[in-house]
Amino acid sequence: MIVIGGSASMDLAKELASILNCKFIPALTTSFPDGECYTRIDEEKLDDDVVIVQNTFPDSKLIEMLLLQDAAVKLGAKSITLIIPYFGYARQDKVFKPGEPESAKIMCRLLDQVCDRVITVDIHKEAVLDNFTHPHMDVKAAPIIAEYFKSKEIDIVMSPDIGAAGRAKI
Repeated sequence: MIVIGGSASMDLAKELASILNCKFIPALTTSFPDGECYTRIDEEKLDDDVVIVQNTFPDSKLIEMLLLQDAAVKLGAKSITLIIPYFGYARQDKVFKPGEPESAKIMCRLLDQVCDRVITVDIHKEAVLDNFTHPHMDVKAAPIIAEYFKSKEIDIVMSPDIGAAGRAKI
């Protein structure tokens, strides 16, 4: 197995590779003069199962992930697993007002085309993952984070919206 770290999640990818005792490859990422993303996997051939770790927010990180997926396929990845610590656009999981897109569903369809598995971390709403056709799971980090903060003197914990209120109560 090979773990590739995107620029938004490089430290996490490196730590994951260390825990799994497998090869870590940092993605080489920069921008063209017009602001477009340039990324490269500095290897001749992958010929192994590949894990790409990358947030999909802001938008430029989503584009970087898609480009890394394509590069991994071209280098002979046997399979591609996406680990997405922060899944952008997950909050818009349904149409609330006429004329709005179902952004979460579109993101799933887009990522689903070029991967074999998806792992998210504390996604806004787990039902969003049902839009993937490939195996998927959501890893829960909130209970571990809550345990850490229980040992601290915290006056208030806030939720960004009603959908995440349960996490604030942990």
